[in-house]
Amino acid sequence: MDEKESDNRKLKVVENIRENYQSLEGMISKQLFMGNELHGPTTGSFREEIWAGLFGQILPKKFVIEQSAFIIDSEEGISKEIDLVIMDEMYTPYIFRYGKLKFIPIEAVAAVVECKSQSIDERSVKEWGAEIKKLRTAKESVARLANMITRSTGLACQRDPLEYCVLWIRIFRLR
Repeated sequence: MDEKESDNRKLKVVENIRENYQSLEGMISKQLFMGNELHGPTTGSFREEIWAGLFGQILPKKFVIEQSAFIIDSEEGISKEIDLVIMDEMYTPYIFRYGKLKFIPIEAVAAVVECKSQSIDERSVKEWGAEIKKLRTAKESVARLANMITRSTGLACQRDPLEYCVLWIRIFRLR
């Protein structure tokens, strides 16, 4: 096989990957727009599961996606229920987990996702983010990294969860 043929095969592989993602996007869109007007919460949970499934396919395996969870901080601050919490549970245990009731420490949270099936105004998004932003990591905390253990004195630990990755997902009805 000559170099030109090899390059063409590589381009074909890349094109196949692109087409696969476009197909996946189409399938997910169809699922998200499938609604149940008889019971809104059921439809909401269904859509959250679709997003969780997508994130599960693309995120590194060290992350866990929890649906309908609360985030808690060391100062007893607790978030409202969050649709999806993407967390690293490798070294940070749940504060409390029993069935569907989950309290996750802010130190373990990598991202939060709010799923809505209708258009929402900017003020609501900012209010939602401000509630999460109030939560703080412990003033004295220890984190295990890939190659070392580090201790924080609280200065670097006062992170803003919105800086890390807050995803606001809005699904607009086409009708």
